[in-house]
Amino acid sequence: MWTRGQLKNSAKEDLKGFYWLSVGASFLVNLLSGGATGFSGSSFRNLNLDGFNSNGYSNSYNYNLNPNISADDWKFIWLFVGIVFVIVIIALIIGFGYSAFLSNPLRFGLNKFYVHREPEDRAIGTVFSAFKKGTYMSVVKTLFMKDIIVFLWSLLFIIPGWIKSYAYRLVPYIINDHPELDYKEALRRSQEMTDGEKFSMFVLDLSFIGWSLLTILTCGIGILFLNPYVEATWAQFYLKMCEKVNDGSQVVLDAVSQ
Repeated sequence: MWTRGQLKNSAKEDLKGFYWLSVGASFLVNLLSGGATGFSGSSFRNLNLDGFNSNGYSNSYNYNLNPNISADDWKFIWLFVGIVFVIVIIALIIGFGYSAFLSNPLRFGLNKFYVHREPEDRAIGTVFSAFKKGTYMSVVKTLFMKDIIVFLWSLLFIIPGWIKSYAYRLVPYIINDHPELDYKEALRRSQEMTDGEKFSMFVLDLSFIGWSLLTILTCGIGILFLNPYVEATWAQFYLKMCEKVNDGSQVVLDAVSQ
């Protein structure tokens, strides 16, 4: 059994003597991996369709809801739709690529930094540990497949994707401990370790909301000092899940061939 208080107290103890180093590690990873692309409809707010003003209300003259659109107009409309579609697809590809080849490996290294199985893991250079020869492509593949599966589940009205995101949250930690595992086995083990824990994990995330809101008062700068606390707490959660499945140090190695 575990409680949020236990995890957070353990995280605070773990950060003693390493807090500023942890701030630096988290800042470095967030700086390098913070370029995720988002989409917004704000670019269309100033679009002024014939017969409507920029607020979306009709102008004083009568607007024909079924105007006659010429063939040239239809060509322009379909061209515009096609261009927007292509731009969105390209942006998604770039976003997934950025996440797969840079953000995910950096997050992998940050997880290793906070779990620090070995004394030398508690160093800034640990955040780049995924970029070693023989490790990088395995990390990229495993975490990319995790993201794709969560994304596909998210297409089913969001909630299934939310559940899967918690089910697979421990995958980076697992492949840190067991880099020989393929992505299917890593996903399976994460799902087993988080079985019955997902709602508690959600509540654990919620417990940081108050602190996150306070960082707004510092124009977001406070998040730099909150991140180590959050990351260390989730590292303690992983260690607790390891204890749940065996004697407390590592995930039990099943036969990979199963």
